[in-house]
Amino acid sequence: MKPADSIPSYRPEAFANDYLIGDQPIPAHWSPATTASGFAAVYRIEQVRQFFRFPIAPNRITFYDGLLLTGGTMRRQCGLYDVPLASRSLLLLAPDTINATDFISEDVTGFYFHFDREFFVTDLATPERLDTCPFFEAGNEPHLRLSDEQTTWFTALLGLADQSLQANSPDSARGLLQALIVRASQLYQRQPETAASSPADYRLTAAFKRLVQQRYLSWHSVSQYADALAVTPNHLNRVVKRTTGQPASQHITTLLILEAKVVLKNSQLSVAEIAAQLHFDDPAYFGRFFRQQTGQTPTAYRHSA
Repeated sequence: MKPADSIPSYRPEAFANDYLIGDQPIPAHWSPATTASGFAAVYRIEQVRQFFRFPIAPNRITFYDGLLLTGGTMRRQCGLYDVPLASRSLLLLAPDTINATDFISEDVTGFYFHFDREFFVTDLATPERLDTCPFFEAGNEPHLRLSDEQTTWFTALLGLADQSLQANSPDSARGLLQALIVRASQLYQRQPETAASSPADYRLTAAFKRLVQQRYLSWHSVSQYADALAVTPNHLNRVVKRTTGQPASQHITTLLILEAKVVLKNSQLSVAEIAAQLHFDDPAYFGRFFRQQTGQTPTAYRHSA
C-alpha cells in the first residue's frame, strides 16, 4: 500500500515555491535542465541554502534525489531512517520516498542533485542500474559514509555534471550521473555486515523493513509482519533489535508518526478522519499514541510553527 495521497509530492521547482524565504525569485541554480526525455539538476548546496526556510516538513519526492555532503552537518528523515549527515556523506533516495530535513548547518557544503527516470534511462541496459541500486531498495539505509578519496571523486564528477547542465550538454551530464550510480552501488555492496548480526538476521530484517514500508498504514502489529514472514513475533523482535538497535514495533511506529505529521500539516481532515485514514479504530487512542510518541497532541502539532 502506498502512503496517503495527502502527502505533498514535489518536483524541484514546486518545492522551491513552497520553501523560498520571502518573495525572492527562484535561484537560477535551482532550475532543473528539462529535455524531451526528462529533467536533471545539479547545484552546490552552499549556493542555495540561504534562499530556503528550514526545517523542511515531510513530503514525498517524485524523482531520484541525491546529496553529497562535503562540509557541515544535516539531519534528514528518510522513511524508516533518521539520518545524521556529516562531511563525506552520500545520500540517495528513490521516487515516492517520504522525507524531511530537520536541520542544516550554516557552514554546509556539497551538492544536491536530482533526476527523473526518463532522463537517466537511454537504452536497454541503463534501467537495471537504477533498479538494482541498493540505495533505492526498500528497507535499505539510503546513506553511505565515504573516504576522503571517494569524496574527492564524487565531488569532481558532480562538478563536471553541474558544468555540463549549465553548458546545455545534458548527454554529458547523463553519462556522469550514470557513472555516479554505478560507483555508488559498488561502494554500497562492499560495506561489511555488522559483526553482531548473521546473514540470515540481515535478510530477515531487510524483508521486514520492505514489508513495513508497503503495509504500515494497515498493519500496526508485529504479529502481522511475523505471520507474513513465517516467523514468530518474538523471533522477529529479537532479530530486528539485534540488527538495528530498535524493536520491530518502533519501525512501524516511526512511519505511522511521520505519516500522521504530514497529513496533519497538509490537509483539512479532522483528527478523527486522520485516525481512520491511518486505520486507528478509536480516535482517542490515536491521540494518545501520537502524544506518547511526540509529546504533543495531534491538534497542538497541527498548529505548531
